[in-house]
Formats: sequence, C-alpha cells, structure tokens
Amino acid sequence: MIMKMQYHGITTNNVRNVDIEVELGQVVFFSGPSGSGKSSIVIDTIHKISEDEFFQLCNVREDISTYTIIDYDNILPSVCLQQENYNRNPRSTIATYFNLDIHFKELFSVVNSVSKILFQFNTRNTWCEACCGTGVNLSPDLLAIVDFDCKIIDVPFRTWHISQSEYYKQSLLLFCTEQGINPAQKFQALSSKQQDIILNSESAAKYKINFRCNGRKHTKTAPYRGPVLELQQQFDKDKLPKHRLKYFGHSVCCHCKGSRFSSDVLQHRLYGKNIGELYLMEIDVLLDWIRKNEKSWKNKPEEARPFKKIIRFFESLVRLNLNYLHLNRSIPSLSGGELQRLRLAKAVTSHFTNFLYVLDEPTSGLHPSEWNTIENVISELKCRNNTVLLIEHNGFLRKVSDRIICIGPGGGTKGGLIVPDNKQEIPCTMVETQFFLARSVAKIRNATYNNIVNGSFDIPTNTII
Repeated sequence: MIMKMQYHGITTNNVRNVDIEVELGQVVFFSGPSGSGKSSIVIDTIHKISEDEFFQLCNVREDISTYTIIDYDNILPSVCLQQENYNRNPRSTIATYFNLDIHFKELFSVVNSVSKILFQFNTRNTWCEACCGTGVNLSPDLLAIVDFDCKIIDVPFRTWHISQSEYYKQSLLLFCTEQGINPAQKFQALSSKQQDIILNSESAAKYKINFRCNGRKHTKTAPYRGPVLELQQQFDKDKLPKHRLKYFGHSVCCHCKGSRFSSDVLQHRLYGKNIGELYLMEIDVLLDWIRKNEKSWKNKPEEARPFKKIIRFFESLVRLNLNYLHLNRSIPSLSGGELQRLRLAKAVTSHFTNFLYVLDEPTSGLHPSEWNTIENVISELKCRNNTVLLIEHNGFLRKVSDRIICIGPGGGTKGGLIVPDNKQEIPCTMVETQFFLARSVAKIRNATYNNIVNGSFDIPTNTII
C-alpha cells in the first residue's frame, strides 16, 4: 500500500477548500503566479501542521498557527528552507549557526590540552576588546556622507544640519580660500589630497561668522571642522546620536583583523594556524589545508572524528558553490539564497530519512549554471526516502519532480485553486535598450570586504546599474 500525506479542506488565506495528497518519497513541484496561494498551502499549512504536531509531542509551547483546514493524516516531520533571512545578530556566524565551532573547539582543546571554554566564540573573556567580538569597527562611510556630484559651493555634505546650512557654507568657503581650493569644482574633481583635507581637517584659525538659523540672527566664532572629523569626534566621545549611525559603515577590525578573538586565544595553534586564521579562510582553502594535514590527524581518533564531520559539511558547501564563504561570515550579511543553500548543505549531510523538506524557490538568485547543483541535491534527498515540496517559478526543476501541482489561476482573490498545469513557456519580449555615459561616478579604491580584496571600481551615479 502506498502511503500518502493527506490534507482535506485547506482554506488558509486565499486558498479555496483545496485537498492535497502527496505520496511519500516524491518530489512535488508547486507552480503558479505570485500570490496564487502556493506558500499558503505548502508553508503556512502543510509545514506548519508538521511543526505544530512535533512541538506538541515535545511539550514545547509555540505561537498559535493561523492555518485553517478540516482534516489531515499521515504527516511527516518537516523542515522548511526559506529565502528569508531574519537573523540580525552580528555575532551569529556560519561557524556558530551550523555548530561547526563545536568541532573546532574540540580540536584546539585536544591539541593544546586546554579547556574548550577558552575557544568559546561570544564571551567577554575570549573576544577582541576593540570590536567586542564582531570582527568589524564602525567607520565613516563617504558614499553616505558626500554627494560627489555636487559643487563645493553648494555644500556636498549630507551630515551638516540644514537649519545651519548658512553657517556651514560660509565656514567651508573660508576654509577652501585658506587652502587654495576652488569651490566652483565638483567634489569628485578634487584631488585625493584635497578631498582628505576638506573631510578630515580642522582649521588653525577661528572664523567669526554671522548667519541666520530658523529666522533668527546668530554669530559664531569657531574653527572649520571637516564632516568626517566631526562625526569621528562625536563617535569617539560617545556623543553620536543613533540616527547619525547611518553615516557609518563597517571596516575590518584593525586589532584582531576580523578574527573576533582576543590575542590570548590566538596564541594557541592547530597545525601552525590559530582559530582566527582558520575561520577567515575561504571554505575550499580551509578544506585543502585540512586534507594536507590528514597524515597528522587520521590515526588520532580524538582529532579524526571532528575533522571528518567538518570535511563532510565542507564538501557539500563546495558542491553548492559556496566555497568562497568563510566561517567568520556573519549570518545577517548572507543573502537569502546563500543561507538557504547553507541549510541545504546541512540537510544533505544529516543522517535523517523519511523527512519532509520544503524548499522555497531554491534556484532564486542563482546563475543558470548552478541550477544543476540544486537538482542533484534534491535528487539526493529523495534517494534517502525523504519527501520534497518545491515552491518554484523556475521550470528547470520540473524534470526532477514526480508531480506538478499548479495553483491559480491568478493571484489574490483570483487564486487559491488547483488548476490544470500550463507548461507553455511565456514568450520574452526583447526591448530595445540604449546605453549612455554617466555624467559622474563615485570612485571606490582598494576596497577589501568579505571575498573582495583590494577592489577598485567606479560606480556611475544617478543611474540604474
């Protein structure tokens, strides 16, 4: 007898009394227009029912689900891998989120004969004091502060209060005269040295300036302070209002070099590397390093066990084209597609069978050359007796599916029904495009962040790129 998951009378959101039966071990492709009810059926109902039943079994109290259904039977434990990234904790990294830090703590503890606690990630005793374990420092963001296309005489700095614009303009012009800078030039036309002088300097002289503010006359005698210098001074004195943090960006911590750990922790080595160096290696480079040292650890059970678990997970990351990531990469900085593929890698390396996997647009954001990888992963999940429900707009994954359920016919009130599958491709109308040269650019020089190393490029302003 073929076992089937059965759901009768689904009316969640805009779904109109739909019955769904899914044969266990199948891959089912749910298609249909946006807003047709695919997610309402698959995520908000089928997955949530499995989640609620499991939590009730474990006596875990969760929020009340909003699905509406008459009856259901033969359900499976469910895992939902969605595109959304709700994690906003900068201390949450790939290492901690996927419990890889447990294996590295064990390795460093064994090799150095010290407590695992010493390598705990987010504690005051082990983190870098300069960045409090975040691996980054806040620094002024020139693209947020400066309108590069604006002339000096028109005051190109967004940080200066509009109410005192008359004062700032006079101060800036006096300073430019003192420095021999032509205020009729656009900011981007200045030399790097001139830009730095205007942004980061304080004048030796004090200027007496008469100006109007909110309709009233004022007189102020003070030196000129560049907008970046002014922001940095406020930040250093802890007098920067929160709403002005928008003018700051992240830069790699100059003390721990992004490793997040204290210098005491970084003194301990594993085959010549400290834990910070390993966490900052790209996955494929770190995998090669582990394999090169295999002769040293393969006959030591206490080291071989964690290394083999790490290798298995890393191999799945490489398969999913995530080899460019590193373990210190914060979860909030990942795209939804990257996080979903990381979760897929975790699913493939788990030892579970007879699970229900719900995948929400797994090919979204991927280059077509990467679609085959997702297809192979789905096939592997199926081969291990798991059931897979796909919510997809991309017809590429139809061929790996055992069944296609089309929801529609439209979105919103026009959706919510099971309709005949329309496999016909929508023709793409080519529109004539005209490219033009941008009038100005924002210049980025020697930028280093994540997998970008010393990147220099020009970004055209006031354009769609």
